[in-house]
Amino acid sequence: MRSLRKAVVAGSFYPANPEKLRKDIQTYFEKAHNSYPEGMTDILGVISPHAGYIYSGPCAAYSYQALRKKNFSTAVIIAPSHQAGEFYYSVGDYDAYQTPLGEIEVDRDLTKKLLSDSKFVFYPYAHSREHSLEVQLPFLQFINSDAKIIPILIGYQ
Repeated sequence: MRSLRKAVVAGSFYPANPEKLRKDIQTYFEKAHNSYPEGMTDILGVISPHAGYIYSGPCAAYSYQALRKKNFSTAVIIAPSHQAGEFYYSVGDYDAYQTPLGEIEVDRDLTKKLLSDSKFVFYPYAHSREHSLEVQLPFLQFINSDAKIIPILIGYQ
């Protein structure tokens, strides 16, 4: 059976309506169009806020704008856990995560490799209500709808 982590903060942290969500993200990107030096290609990652979009959306767009021209097939998302902390790293061992923009596939091969290390576990409760990782997904889907993810929550911080 296919395991899906459903969107739990759509409608509160960001719009649940796909058209409204796309429009909001597009607006954030339009305002962030000159957020990084032209020709910057060696970027490996970004730090992005994880509050509700009315507070963090414009800043998140600046972060994701830097990734927009990158060619990547997998994104590692590392986010703090606000729900639980009894672990070092909890990898979302799902087949996909859901957002109003559709499903985003989890890279199952890399997830399984991580879970073979004793510091990496799958702690379902931590993922079940966590917003910090979920709010990243629509931005990622907006810039690369084909990318897979490796969702990691940090417990002991």
